[in-house]
Amino acid sequence: MSPAPTSRRFELKKLLDEYTATSAETRYRAEMVDLARSPDDVLSAYWYSPGHFTASAFVVDAPRERLLLVHHRELDVWLQPGGHIEPGDATMLSAAEREVVEETGVQGLVAVEDRLFDIDVHRIPAHGGTPPHFHHDLRFLFSTSHDALAHAEEVKDARWVPLAELPAYTPDQSVRRAARKIISAGLKGPAEGAGGQRL
Repeated sequence: MSPAPTSRRFELKKLLDEYTATSAETRYRAEMVDLARSPDDVLSAYWYSPGHFTASAFVVDAPRERLLLVHHRELDVWLQPGGHIEPGDATMLSAAEREVVEETGVQGLVAVEDRLFDIDVHRIPAHGGTPPHFHHDLRFLFSTSHDALAHAEEVKDARWVPLAELPAYTPDQSVRRAARKIISAGLKGPAEGAGGQRL
């Protein structure tokens, strides 16, 4: 498979170079930097050794009290919207924005900043003819004042989840980590869910 275009390589390197990883993300950043240096097309959804880059979005509502989550059809868990980076995506940021619209129908997205908000590397199990592989996820933060949802075949469900109720929806530690970042950035109150459960 041919390498990713030079412009995309430059963007990927810039995003990772400018990102300050938390202690929980240090290993992820190192793995992503190594993968970005690979001569292979690691932005392609069809590169499985060890995996490829994806883009996703954490979307908060205007009051900064709720987070947009989707019920992933294949993984059967509530996560942030996201998916593969397509050839027509102008940037990684626009890929994340496109995935939000496709999976939830939510409009009026505004990037809080054009740099990475979070990163994660997670294993995707084999499915159909796709072998097990890793998603190296580039995560961006958006806000919107438009909370109307539209049904999409790609996901089982989509909804706005109050940050305080997040522990009841997902055990995924990377989603909870992102919620803590939102809170620590002054976008929401204490990092404590319903019933006093920590995010």
